[in-house]
Amino acid sequence: MRAFQRVKTYAANLLEMPKDVIYDVPRITLFGGMQISIENHTGILEFKDTMIRLSHSQGELRVTGRRLTIKHILPSEIVIEGEIRGITLG
Repeated sequence: MRAFQRVKTYAANLLEMPKDVIYDVPRITLFGGMQISIENHTGILEFKDTMIRLSHSQGELRVTGRRLTIKHILPSEIVIEGEIRGITLG
């Protein structure tokens, strides 16, 4: 398995590909604490106006804040708005 990981890393570096594409990990873009875009999620685990938990290939991601809403959701991308106070990967 380690050899496969090394090949993936080598290919990503050689082809100058973003690592999130190779490793299938979340890509998180935060816009000033008011909006967050998360790509490569695999579903919503929990939704409250103070916390949204999402699953991804290696665990879960938690967004905390106030007045959180889902602006739009696609099969592998979600945009959350509100007062974003924390992001936790687990």
